[in-house]
Amino acid sequence: MNRFDGRRTLITGAGSGIGQATVHRILAEGGRVVAADIDAAGLRGTADRAAADGAAGRLETTVLDIADETAVRTAVAAAVAGLGGLDVLVNAAGILRSSHTHETSLSDFNEIISINLTGTFLMIRESLPALLEGRAPVVVNFSSTSASFAHPYMSAYAASKGGIQSMTHALASEYGKQGLRAVCVAPGSIASGMTSGGVPGLPEDADMSLFSKLIPAIGEGFASPDTVAGVIAMLASQDGAFITGTEIRIDGGTHMCSRPHSPSTSSVTTSTTSRSASPSGHPRVLPGPLGLNVFGCQGLTADRPFATGRLGDHDMRHRSQCLTFDGDQCLGDVFDHLLLLFGGEYPCDHLDVDEGHRMPPT
Repeated sequence: MNRFDGRRTLITGAGSGIGQATVHRILAEGGRVVAADIDAAGLRGTADRAAADGAAGRLETTVLDIADETAVRTAVAAAVAGLGGLDVLVNAAGILRSSHTHETSLSDFNEIISINLTGTFLMIRESLPALLEGRAPVVVNFSSTSASFAHPYMSAYAASKGGIQSMTHALASEYGKQGLRAVCVAPGSIASGMTSGGVPGLPEDADMSLFSKLIPAIGEGFASPDTVAGVIAMLASQDGAFITGTEIRIDGGTHMCSRPHSPSTSSVTTSTTSRSASPSGHPRVLPGPLGLNVFGCQGLTADRPFATGRLGDHDMRHRSQCLTFDGDQCLGDVFDHLLLLFGGEYPCDHLDVDEGHRMPPT
């Protein structure tokens, strides 16, 4: 499939994750690409893979800070000159930071906005003259599921992605009659370079139960960057010719995963006494009544104990299990067992913890 034969593409964030995967996907489909990233080492990795795939002759790389207006102007002009024009712009560059909103500094907030939102704007503004002279021109921007669905501790990131989403709608309206399409992808639960080391800056006292909605409803875990790259290739090709001014969620259905508790499940009372503490010194104490409702869980049956707990009610109508824990157990031990679920021994797609609690760091 060579949907990109003769098409000229500029991709930011091309040194890792989804941006890098998109470079390789478009090269594999015959396109010519200028790959930009602030990380020179990441770009070398992109170039090495292209060379191994026999596509080195169709790839150029450039080190670029998209928050630097002068650098963007220079890099875009060089890319357009090198490619002989521009048909596709993919704005994959961005950063993720997290913190309690009341503890977020103005400098951190501004950094996220300047790279994610302002950087995307600068790339679009400088690329538009060439795009409007290109063949079936397309801008693919990166929003996130956080723009539409609440992700805790990420207010600045969510604001930046919401701005990108709205800007994409405006762009599609303003330039649609000139033949330009503008679309967003909204990835969620993707194992990308941005999240390879976990969520950066996640507060030590983060309430992990708030992240239950990030567990995909399909598959057996987070998807790879190649999954998103495939969608981007479709949107930027003639296969996406009737798609503009909208966003495409690529999240395994995580936006559907906030489900009500099953009426047949019940919380149980456990001891609030702990005989141990986490390595960081935080007490590991069960907070009293605790119901652990695991949705979409596979492999747990009434005759197959869940570590030191036992299975409680099972309601097939809601595809749920209620795990109840008896006796004198510390919170750290309970969550060590729950990690088996997320680690894949017992795949599940959703976890709720009744009576709100805080998981101590381990």
